[in-house]
Amino acid sequence: MKLSRIEIQAFGCLSDFAEEIAPGLHIFHGPNESGKSTLQQAILALLYGFYEGDRAKSVENAARQRFIPWKHPRYTARLEYELRDGHGYRVTRDFADDDNPTTVSDIVTGRPVTDEFGRGRHGNVPFMRKQLGMTRRVFESCAFVSQGELLQITGEGRVTPQEMGDAIISLADTARRDVSAQKAIERLSDVLKKQVGGPAARATPLPVARNGLVAAKRELEEIDRVRQEVAADAEDLERTKEQARTLEESVARNRYLLCMTELGELEGRKNRHARLDEQSRHFQGQLESASRFADFPANERDELVRFWDSLRELRERLVSEQPETEKQRRRLDELTERRQSLTRQETELARLRRYPAERQPDIDALVQHWRGAETIYREAQARSETATRDAAPLREEHAGLALQVGALSAEDIRTVTERLRSPARPNPALLRALLSAPLALARVLGHAALSAVRFVLRRPHPSSSASSALPTISPLASISPAEASRLLQAHLRYLEVAPVVQKAEAEQAAAQRGTIDRDAAAAQLRHALEGLADDLTDLESACSQFSARAASRKQLDVISSQLEALEAESESLRDTVSRFIADGDRLRRQESKLTQRLTALLGRGGTLEDLFSSFEAACGQHRLHVEAVRSLREIENTRGIVLEGRSPAELEEMIARRQEEIAACIAGNPSLDGARSNARAEALKETLAREERELRNLDLRIESLSTRSSTRLSGLRSRAEVEEEVQQHTNEVAALEEFGRALTVAREVIDKAMTEAHRDFAPSVGRFLSDGLSRVTGGRYQKAMLDPATFRVTTEVPETGRLVDVDVLSQGTQAAAYLLLRVGLAQHMSSMSEPVPLLLDDPLVDLDDLRIDNVLDLLLDLVHERNLQILLFTKDEATRRWFERSCAEDPSCRVTHLQPISGRVPVAVSPRVQEAARSTEQPRLQMNGGSGF
Repeated sequence: MKLSRIEIQAFGCLSDFAEEIAPGLHIFHGPNESGKSTLQQAILALLYGFYEGDRAKSVENAARQRFIPWKHPRYTARLEYELRDGHGYRVTRDFADDDNPTTVSDIVTGRPVTDEFGRGRHGNVPFMRKQLGMTRRVFESCAFVSQGELLQITGEGRVTPQEMGDAIISLADTARRDVSAQKAIERLSDVLKKQVGGPAARATPLPVARNGLVAAKRELEEIDRVRQEVAADAEDLERTKEQARTLEESVARNRYLLCMTELGELEGRKNRHARLDEQSRHFQGQLESASRFADFPANERDELVRFWDSLRELRERLVSEQPETEKQRRRLDELTERRQSLTRQETELARLRRYPAERQPDIDALVQHWRGAETIYREAQARSETATRDAAPLREEHAGLALQVGALSAEDIRTVTERLRSPARPNPALLRALLSAPLALARVLGHAALSAVRFVLRRPHPSSSASSALPTISPLASISPAEASRLLQAHLRYLEVAPVVQKAEAEQAAAQRGTIDRDAAAAQLRHALEGLADDLTDLESACSQFSARAASRKQLDVISSQLEALEAESESLRDTVSRFIADGDRLRRQESKLTQRLTALLGRGGTLEDLFSSFEAACGQHRLHVEAVRSLREIENTRGIVLEGRSPAELEEMIARRQEEIAACIAGNPSLDGARSNARAEALKETLAREERELRNLDLRIESLSTRSSTRLSGLRSRAEVEEEVQQHTNEVAALEEFGRALTVAREVIDKAMTEAHRDFAPSVGRFLSDGLSRVTGGRYQKAMLDPATFRVTTEVPETGRLVDVDVLSQGTQAAAYLLLRVGLAQHMSSMSEPVPLLLDDPLVDLDDLRIDNVLDLLLDLVHERNLQILLFTKDEATRRWFERSCAEDPSCRVTHLQPISGRVPVAVSPRVQEAARSTEQPRLQMNGGSGF
């Protein structure tokens, strides 16, 4: 099969596109967004449609929606192709219609041939399945390469290896076969058809024998059935006659009951007519008594009643609100007095409006700091005075002792102590006193630490010359024990006196620091109060004055807030009182208005309540007049219904007739006298009519059964004759079926042996893969194999000599291998049936320029040697240059240059826009391209 021409009125981004397709290699070259992939999908949709079955799937609907024209209202296209036997066809599809109407016609004669392939829903006409021998999924997996799907031959949503093998076997079953085997199969089929016959044949021996057997059995069954029916008809005839007699008695009884029921209804109508006359006289008198109120404007009653109700409601509300309103008036007066008092206070304090009361926390903190410093100063001063009094008597003694023993060091004390321990003239009391000196020294050591350090620092340092000249032995080493005892006693007294004097000096220093801190705090407080108090001499008075003024400033804010609250409350009370006064005025106006309207309606004056009561009474009389008129009208209508268009005299005549009919029924059947029924006349009429119809039907059935029983058995053959004919036909059918089974077994054995020779496609495709891959890769990969169970391709790596899956090789080698696999499958299937056109969308994007040229050379050789048709959609400039070098002059090759489409719109066009595009004229998207070489 070869495609010859495509015409697209609108499909996706393409519109008004037409192109003659080259019989060999046709390259559609153009940049992105020029419609190449859309054109490829349009060819696939024209060949196979969007739907595979009669029930549309969501995926199929989405595919059709994807290519709805962007602006063109017509979603249609046409494709022309020619089979190998020379027959040309034209397929036209209208994708806009949900049923996708599809027409296949002969190009030469124009005769539609769609019905020859069968029709399904959604344009499902399987002409490609019958002409190419492959389904859409098989076609997409071998001959149709979408952009970016070169490596996806099998997988989810695609053909399985088993389906591909079944398709190849199916093509092998219908392809060119061995001539002698084919003739034998045809001869066996011809003998089976003529001497036995197939399931659809009618005039061959086996169907004729089977039909004769069926007819004889049917005749035998008919004889038995007729005999049974004649016996059943005799029993049915007796039952029908008995039913007719019973039904005649029921008809007579129901006719009597109907006459009695109608007589009772007629007498009831007569009595009701009399009651209507009496009611008419009553309402006529009522009409005359209320006639003077006939024209009273009672139609205004509803409005006036609503007006009166609203007026009364307003009056009651005002009465209930009056005590509360008086209370609010008094409250308003109180608020006015309070507001005046607060206003006077606000005026008096207005001078403090700008006083910085917000500084009070800071100033309070300074006051606390100042008062704390004052307290610390006074306490330090008291402690200093106490310490000074305690140290005053000891100062002279302290000064004398300091001169005597103030410069003694710890080494001197040890020397004097050692001197006391010498044996010369020991004195026990003195020794005890001297031995207790270290203990006393330890007790006062803590108090005298600072003084001792000070005294040590005050010791005169002898000059270096003197120290170098004097001996290292202390002069205290040669003093007498008595002198040593005196020195130790003086030293102990010094240690007792020195802490008291030192404490007095420390407290005096603390009192001086307290004075400095108090003066600094006072200065800081005066600086903060500067300008906020009149006199800063007395800080306590200044602080009190500041606190009083700050409190007044805060009181001013409180007064302002109270005035605002009083104003808001006063405003609310004034609104309430004003509303009460306005409601009172509105009540008086409404009362006056209602009084005027009632006076005008009644024609007299009076109080409002009296006028409204009179108005209500007048409206009641008017209603009585209206009701009397309506009742009289209803009585007349009811009288017409009761009499049913007859006069009272005619009603009397009907009663007399019914009495005569009842007398006639009793005369015919006295047992009916006194019979009664609760059913209505209509039900009795229906029952009587039904029984009369049934009685007529029973009479007809009796007559029919009598006639059919006498004529049923005429014209039938004897049972023995028919049974003999059934046996003859049975034997003939068995013989023909045995002969047919023998012929079928022989044909199947020959056909199976021939099919096995065509089924093994993997070696053929593998040889094509090896030759093609070697040619494309420049001899690097020379051996390739195909696994028919998984459709995986393996090749021999020259460096290791091992077979590896092509999926581990470079992307370009993978693309070349799988492209050759698809081409090999397509050419193998084309060798067994119709040539399959290849539709390739940018399959060479992963190949370098050298391999692209090798692949294109291989495809061109297939075009010339295998008579294949290839449609290549690409944007690659290397492909265009190869075409100009290799086949620009070849008449079987052509290149079409496509230009980018301007004014593109998104693919997902909403249904509303699509409907608008179908119902209105829109500018068409033009496809620029089409000059072929």
